[in-house]
Amino acid sequence: MSDNIPETLYTSQPALHAREGEQNTEDKAANTDYPHTADGSTATAQPVPQENIHSQSVTVSAFVTPGFEERVLGELEELRNRFTHKIAEDRAKNQLIVSVQQSLRERDETARGEAYRSIFKEILVALDRLISQEPSAALTESVREEILDILALRGLERIEAQGLYNPAIHEVAGVVPADDTHPAGSIVSEVKEGFMLADRVLRPALVTVARAAQVSNGVQPETTYTAPSENTVEASGTLQPHNPTAVPQAEPNETHLS
Repeated sequence: MSDNIPETLYTSQPALHAREGEQNTEDKAANTDYPHTADGSTATAQPVPQENIHSQSVTVSAFVTPGFEERVLGELEELRNRFTHKIAEDRAKNQLIVSVQQSLRERDETARGEAYRSIFKEILVALDRLISQEPSAALTESVREEILDILALRGLERIEAQGLYNPAIHEVAGVVPADDTHPAGSIVSEVKEGFMLADRVLRPALVTVARAAQVSNGVQPETTYTAPSENTVEASGTLQPHNPTAVPQAEPNETHLS
């Protein structure tokens, strides 16, 4: 019967207690590796799925393939070459624009010089008549008309000094009393011719204008005066700065100088 008796029956009681103590110590040490829940039970750690780690490794390694660094460096080099080529093209275009502008400027200056040469030659021919012929009023007037015709071919136009006074193209040299022949605001005479070039006033016509006479306490005011050459007189008699570049305006229907 001794063969069927369990081994624990042959073990002394103190030895059994010692073995149980060692087992409890090992269990406590194992339980300290995991946190405890609210009810005192030990929480079990969740292992990391191996398939997630494997998939992340595959994703990262997909970009790091053989020759990847060489391809990136090659693309960067290609971009650098493109930018360099673009900068060179832009610089060449700018130089071409500057060259064309310079050529146009020189061409304009040459054309302008040739135009001046033509005018000067024609005017000199007209002036030669004054030197080669006996001076006379008729000769002087003939040469004057010839020179004006030469300038008219280049766009010079005379300003009409007739009708009503227009401050845009006329400049007042003096005023005279108005009468039945020359009503107030009309031009009486021309003192100096005025000219326009390319629809702009080159020099206003200097004229004498009729003004209505004013009588105060039986004293007749002065009826003539000389205005400054660089000013115009409005219909009210106020001096206004003259603008030689003003575009001619339509003549007013009626103007009264007071």
